[in-house]
Amino acid sequence: ILFSMDERFKEIIAENLNITNLEEITESATFDSLGADSLDIAETSMALEDEYKMSFSDDYKPTTLSELWDYIEKNKGK
Repeated sequence: ILFSMDERFKEIIAENLNITNLEEITESATFDSLGADSLDIAETSMALEDEYKMSFSDDYKPTTLSELWDYIEKNKGK
């Protein structure tokens, strides 16, 4: 399967984590590998919830950005 995060998803990640090179935002990237701390993750999650009109369950902890994107795809608009 070809990985296809939408551009807005990448922009939100980049904005919240102060990433200037969007090529760093790959399917296998993790919040750790992108240098995010827990506050960064919380702020990014809220921005994604607003953008995609969905919410993350309190116990949802994705490992990679592809897992995060899959979750959004399945839950957006809910």
